[in-house]
Amino acid sequence: MDLERLRAVRRNRAIVNPRGTTGHASHNSGTGAISRALEPVTSRGGLGSGDLLGLQGALGNKAVQRLLASGSTMRAAAGYMPIQRKLNWQGTKWPSAKFLDASSGGGGGVLFAGEKGYEVVVKPGEDMASESAMAALLHNEVGQSGKHKLVTAPGTRIVAPKERAQIKTALLPLVPSAGANAPDVKGPKGKTAKNQRAQGLVGMLDQPGVIVQDIAVGQEFGDAVGKATKTDPGKKHTEKKLLGGRKLRKDSPLRIFKDVRSIEALGMTTAVDLFTGNKDRLFMFNKENFFVTPYSLTMIDNIWMGTDMSYFQTTKINDDFTITVDSAMQVWKSDPEVKALAANNYDPISNRIWDMVIQSAASSTRKIDSGSFKDVMAPYESRFKKTFTKGLIAGKKSLVTSLNGLLKDPSKLQKIAPGVDLTQILATMKKRKDFLEGNDI
Repeated sequence: MDLERLRAVRRNRAIVNPRGTTGHASHNSGTGAISRALEPVTSRGGLGSGDLLGLQGALGNKAVQRLLASGSTMRAAAGYMPIQRKLNWQGTKWPSAKFLDASSGGGGGVLFAGEKGYEVVVKPGEDMASESAMAALLHNEVGQSGKHKLVTAPGTRIVAPKERAQIKTALLPLVPSAGANAPDVKGPKGKTAKNQRAQGLVGMLDQPGVIVQDIAVGQEFGDAVGKATKTDPGKKHTEKKLLGGRKLRKDSPLRIFKDVRSIEALGMTTAVDLFTGNKDRLFMFNKENFFVTPYSLTMIDNIWMGTDMSYFQTTKINDDFTITVDSAMQVWKSDPEVKALAANNYDPISNRIWDMVIQSAASSTRKIDSGSFKDVMAPYESRFKKTFTKGLIAGKKSLVTSLNGLLKDPSKLQKIAPGVDLTQILATMKKRKDFLEGNDI
């Protein structure tokens, strides 16, 4: 995951804290803080879900709730008016684009566009565009169905041919400015490299496989945790206990693995990941593939191209290789964790995720933190596994409900995949749902 995408997030400036407190409530409650927090919202004339999370982080949940209920400026701004910003991921007004940048890392890369900065992600050359849109939709529906409603995913849609031409027309004149804010250094993070990447990506915009995504909310978990080096010890995550031993500091993002709301939410999203064949998150503990704030978990890169089981339709990879829908289904059905989820045998899944958390969550931190993390977390092992299993159960139930709705009326999926033949996608969704419900396919 690129640092640009992290910087693009309209996030709160508080240290990530799953308990939802910044430790500076007195600074957040004044009218000056409210005015400053509202300024970018009122200037755009509307409020998006990312803005709400940012305001919660800046002001606190209770303050935002009071403002929403008070009939104040916040309520006017947050009146859920249809116009949130001109470059929203849906109904995007491409002629309003005045800013363009390109990512510096990753595979093929992505473009960031907006009126004044990072507002939407444009990704050309997506081979699994339909699966990506479907996965984001499912993560949002399941993640928002729980009691705590912590999980979201950046909205994702496939761009129709006519709009692809509009995007290229709007972004092509901005290419010379792409990378202007990057340092003048050699390598992928420099101005020249980023500008060259932007040129290449814009040149692909008239080809099939273009998707538009919302900007992710929060901070990439790996960056929230930080990385210790020889010259920089990084962030502190543990501290001494009064009677010996160590404990997690109150401002450490590692606390999400003690917080029952977050654990349950991770269990719910893992049910979706198993359905879509994505094991490149908690099963491999990829710190780049989820974002955190005090109030949310955001799932990104929701399709894993490293396995055949992520494919929901026959796909030609190159001239010599094609993944068929039937072969992908067989790989998916044979996966041990998928079979466990289908059999309601949740313990092996929860046990594996616990092992990955203990092994990897603190691995990049300073030695005293990474070395003590296992002991610090030991008292919470039983609670973690029990709560994660609860999330798996709730996630599977919600997933089936969501799938039943989409299969009965696919218009919600077709809306984010205009002009795309979803016949194989829908058929695979039904077969996988049946398998998870214990029906032989």
